[in-house]
Amino acid sequence: MSDDFALGFRFEGAGLGSEYNDGTKNRVKVSLLTSYCLTGDYYFTKTGFRAFAGGGAGLFSQKAIVGNSGDNISVSASKFGIFPRIGFETGHFRMSAIYDVVGANANYLAFTVGFFVGGGKK
Repeated sequence: MSDDFALGFRFEGAGLGSEYNDGTKNRVKVSLLTSYCLTGDYYFTKTGFRAFAGGGAGLFSQKAIVGNSGDNISVSASKFGIFPRIGFETGHFRMSAIYDVVGANANYLAFTVGFFVGGGKK
C-alpha cells in the first residue's frame, strides 16, 4: 500500500508431537496446525533496519492423531483466530515473533525467520 504499511496473506503450517499418559497407558499425539490469514504490518522506518508491528486474522485449523499400537483417534477442528506480531527486516532478511490467539487452550507463540527473493534497491 505504501512504504509504511503492507497488506498480505499468511499461509503457515507447524507440526507438533508429544507423549503423555492418560492414566492407563502412554499415548502419542501428533498435530498439524495450519492458518490462512489476512495480515497488515506498519513499518516504523523507511530504509535500512525496518522494525514493524502488525497482525492478522483468519482461519486456524488443527488436525491431530492420538493413539498407541493401532488404537488411534483422529480429531479435526477449525476456528477463527487473530495474532499480533512484531519484528524487523534488514536487507533481504526478516525475523518476527507472533502470538496466535485461537482459544480453547490452542494459543501459541511462534518465532519466524525468512528471506526475500528479488526486489531490493534499483
